[in-house]
Amino acid sequence: MSKIIDDRMLSVIDELLNQLLETYPDYPYQKALHNPELRRHLNTRVLSQLSNWHPSGEQKEKAASSSDHLQLSLEDKIHIQNLIRQEIAYIIQQKSECVSRTTTEEVDSCSTPSHWFG
Repeated sequence: MSKIIDDRMLSVIDELLNQLLETYPDYPYQKALHNPELRRHLNTRVLSQLSNWHPSGEQKEKAASSSDHLQLSLEDKIHIQNLIRQEIAYIIQQKSECVSRTTTEEVDSCSTPSHWFG
């Protein structure tokens, strides 16, 4: 059941991330987080912080019985949005060299091993 909730939580995180990204400037935030590798990294970091957190009260029961999507309270959504904002700031700071480049291809190259050593 934990795997099912994790999968549902990932879809919630992704949905909230998309909503939040609309409020951020295109560069560097939206451009950087359109990179699948950085986005996966962000989702993983947020999900790991939520591993010990559970939806409040009746939301937990709905999560267990619902077959399609987690139904979270406004308070729960705000909690997750705050985590996402923190992780966006962290990733942009940690990957600033990669993010400072203007093309998606260049951001992708920061996630792959250098061909110089191959």
